[in-house]
Amino acid sequence: MTQKQSIETYKGPTREEIEAKISSNGLGATRDVLAGWGVPWPPPKGWKKLLLARADEAMGVVVPTKQPDRKTATELFPEHPAAFYTTAKWRKLRFEVLSGEDAKCACCGWFVGADQSANYLVVDHIVSRKLRPDLEMERGNLQILCNECNLGKGRFKKTDFRHRRE
Repeated sequence: MTQKQSIETYKGPTREEIEAKISSNGLGATRDVLAGWGVPWPPPKGWKKLLLARADEAMGVVVPTKQPDRKTATELFPEHPAAFYTTAKWRKLRFEVLSGEDAKCACCGWFVGADQSANYLVVDHIVSRKLRPDLEMERGNLQILCNECNLGKGRFKKTDFRHRRE
């Protein structure tokens, strides 16, 4: 179908008619107006966008349909310290530590299911990444702590709790 045929066969409203009848939040279009445009009542989510797309298509306006590629926080801010925790390498190592060892807090012995608290287990860097970034992926520098103990330990204490509970 050519653009001229498309314009001749299209019976819906033009973009200008749509924008004149409704505001940006969708208010202002009555049930009768929407019915005349073929929009069911109550209008489904995205009805305005679809109606505008049909009008543009009939007029030969080319609208890009592909969304731009979304970037992760790690890609947008690779220098941010927290970006490390979203990397695949860290997530794999963290999973190995949590599933390979006795999954309980090395400090207090808490484990998932011990009580009804909102506590959870984390993989802690014994010597912080800030002090020794070269040790961030060394398994020997990691220990399992519950969130409460991890918050109590803080970033600058180098306490290794792994052998205290044995």
